[in-house]
Amino acid sequence: MNDIRAAWEQTISKLETKMPATSVQRFLKPLVPASFDGNTAEFHAPGRFVKEWVEDRYLDIVTQNLSDSLEMEVRIEIQVKPNEHPGRASKTAGAVSVQSESSLEAPSAGPSFQPNPRYRFETFVVGQSSRLAYAGCKAVAEKPAQKYNPLFIYGPSGLGKTHLLHSIANEILMRDPNYPVMYISAQQFTEDFIHALQNNRIEARITLRKSCSTLSTTFSSSASRSFCAPTARPAISC
Repeated sequence: MNDIRAAWEQTISKLETKMPATSVQRFLKPLVPASFDGNTAEFHAPGRFVKEWVEDRYLDIVTQNLSDSLEMEVRIEIQVKPNEHPGRASKTAGAVSVQSESSLEAPSAGPSFQPNPRYRFETFVVGQSSRLAYAGCKAVAEKPAQKYNPLFIYGPSGLGKTHLLHSIANEILMRDPNYPVMYISAQQFTEDFIHALQNNRIEARITLRKSCSTLSTTFSSSASRSFCAPTARPAISC
């Protein structure tokens, strides 16, 4: 067991240089080495969601790096075994430490978001393919939560989706500087949700999102990008 735990710590260190820090912290560090028979390494995950998330997205890279650390080819099996003390930081090697209540409730991108001042409706060049999106964003900015709730914008990179989302925020904040606006990536939104789920803080997370009047969320992929300007309570959410 000491060998697999030492190898897992080495693997985590390697993956921290190859993967986003939030992914390692929230999905890989919660995995706890349980056994190793010389061929198969078994890990315990705190929940089914983490197990499936790792198996679907990270299993190949984790297996490869763990094999390198052990200097042999290995298989990885993940079993669900909830933490016995979910409210405490685990002392087991590789387990993620539980954040304090205050840090869980602090948004990664909160209502203090300041949109790019260069991205305004006045500076947006309206083209044949962006007229409908432009009109929709203008309507949302004029009547948050009343028009196109939610508003979803989809298209290839470089057509001005980010410009339009920032324009909505600029327009709203120009009329009311204290209006709560949040801007986050879909990945960050998902990771925040999962982290709250793992730490039994889902109600606090939902309350936090509902307290924000305007939420802009961005989605991206290798082929195209889509941006959503929808609403949580009144305004824009996704």
